[in-house]
Amino acid sequence: MANIVEKGSSLITVKSNVLEKVQHSIDLTNKILNSSTDEIFNKAFCLLNSEAISYGEKNYYSLLKSTPSILKTQEFQFIAKSKEDYNASIKLFDEIIEINSQNVMSIICSSIAKFRLNDFYGALDELNIVIEIDPNIAFAHSFHGDMNYSLRDYDSAIEDYDKAIKIDPNYVDPYNNRGLSKYCLKYYEDAIEDFTKAIEIDPNYKLAYNNRGMTNKNLENHEDAIEDFTKAIEIDSDFAVAYHNRGFTYNKLENYDEAIEDYSKAIEIDPNYKLAYNNRGWTYYKLENHDDAIEDFTKAIEIDPNYKYAHNYRGWTSNKLRNYDDAIEDFTKAIEIDPDYIEAYNFRGESKSSLNYHDDAIEDFTKAIEIDPNYKYAYKNRGYSHLILKYYEEAIEDFTKAIEIDPNDKEAYVNRGFSYNKLENYSEAIEDYSKAIEIDPDFALAYHNRGNTNFEFKNYEGAIEDYSKAIEIDPDYEDAIIMRNSTNAYIKNKEQKI
Repeated sequence: MANIVEKGSSLITVKSNVLEKVQHSIDLTNKILNSSTDEIFNKAFCLLNSEAISYGEKNYYSLLKSTPSILKTQEFQFIAKSKEDYNASIKLFDEIIEINSQNVMSIICSSIAKFRLNDFYGALDELNIVIEIDPNIAFAHSFHGDMNYSLRDYDSAIEDYDKAIKIDPNYVDPYNNRGLSKYCLKYYEDAIEDFTKAIEIDPNYKLAYNNRGMTNKNLENHEDAIEDFTKAIEIDSDFAVAYHNRGFTYNKLENYDEAIEDYSKAIEIDPNYKLAYNNRGWTYYKLENHDDAIEDFTKAIEIDPNYKYAHNYRGWTSNKLRNYDDAIEDFTKAIEIDPDYIEAYNFRGESKSSLNYHDDAIEDFTKAIEIDPNYKYAYKNRGYSHLILKYYEEAIEDFTKAIEIDPNDKEAYVNRGFSYNKLENYSEAIEDYSKAIEIDPDFALAYHNRGNTNFEFKNYEGAIEDYSKAIEIDPDYEDAIIMRNSTNAYIKNKEQKI
């Protein structure tokens, strides 16, 4: 069976959905706005700033311009109530820019509105103009980096953050977001350096603690990760993401009670936190609390009907409960949402296999392999269906491919050995069972199957030895007990005839 891929740990970037610490003083207004544009700017700004919330966070950005009047700041946030407000604000800012093409503030505000509309390229165009007008605005370079980050051009984002930091070495947010870009490139040690620098600049910068915690988790520095998430929570006791991520780390450490407690706290803070429901459900699944697991996955789906992971995991839980039709329905939905969702094809194939729909199962496993030719679980499962259908050559081919991908997969060796045994290739079968035992000396099934092959090979003493070892590992191994007794009886009967 394949391992379910756990999704959804949360990093946080300051993606410039807010612009805080901006001086909108009379001096600035006189410099960049004339009396004919002042009213337009105020109207556009109100549209852009109509709802001062951002994921429940107060993210911090500084508009640092060489002009001294901009260095003192006034707080405000940019979250419009609707796309219509964003589009309306852009039109109004464009009116101002048409009158004064050097109006940096309006161009920046327009870029922020475009960002909120996910028009990252449009925002980049605006920011390029700002940087051309004045290359010393640290915020413009940093925000430019955020757009490249959003476009997953992490190398370009790092270059942008470098420029922002060069202009202002104490500008905290580019360190955080540069760290995130390095994290996405899997430069984890370098990412930790950036998050640590952000914390040095601002010891209460909870986002950097959260993100350093996520990086430590990926490096399997779980205790350090928990310490970082705990610090973030100390700074903000309502920081739902940090509770979730600490829970995720506890899950990795198999501290399931602590994980559930943290996920529950995250849900208490944010009742629509689908990721927390999904991962708490997965923790319940590990505890074999399947009813609560299904309830959590269902809640995540209620919040987001197109949340493929929750459909997938609920399907897997239904499969575990042998509710195969329900499982197939969920896996099918996950595939509708994402036609390249390899795990859903594999798991749906497993459910079909459990219903003895092996031909249909083989189709799903084959599709999974088409998506990822190195997905060993699909080869193993397709091999099993081939084995059940008595297509032994095809089964051997699949198990061989799985072994090529993972030479330490003991189950693939056992199943290939079983296929060889069916073809009466006893030497190859014994070799595979022996390899499985080498990988796991306590693999009772491998001893049992090798015992069967030794029996077929008329190596009765070897068979008894293998059955005895299987029983030693698992005293309740009924098949091994029966076969050992039968083999002893066969030997005794044979001796009596002699």
